[in-house]
Amino acid sequence: MAIAWMYREDYQRAGYRVIPGHKRRRLFTALRAAVPALLMIPVSLLPWIGREAGNLYLIGTIFLGLGFVSLALRFSIKTTNQAARILLLASIAYLPMTLVLLLLDKR
Repeated sequence: MAIAWMYREDYQRAGYRVIPGHKRRRLFTALRAAVPALLMIPVSLLPWIGREAGNLYLIGTIFLGLGFVSLALRFSIKTTNQAARILLLASIAYLPMTLVLLLLDKR
């Protein structure tokens, strides 16, 4: 959603409807950014629940998940290009950092 928000005018000029019209634009974008970020926390706990990772992974992935959720909520509230860019960069960093934690704390 961060990319869709930052380039919404370009998509519109090209004829692609990625984000709905003006009335529902902010709510649609906010929900599509925040809800998956919130759901990512319990999903990221599955390796710990399945005993594939230890407590370092648990603590680290909760910390990363909460950080990502806070940035998604910030974007949901502000819906600015700057908040979208920060969320995009966080989304790029989140998965590799989670995988590094998994490798460091694999049982």
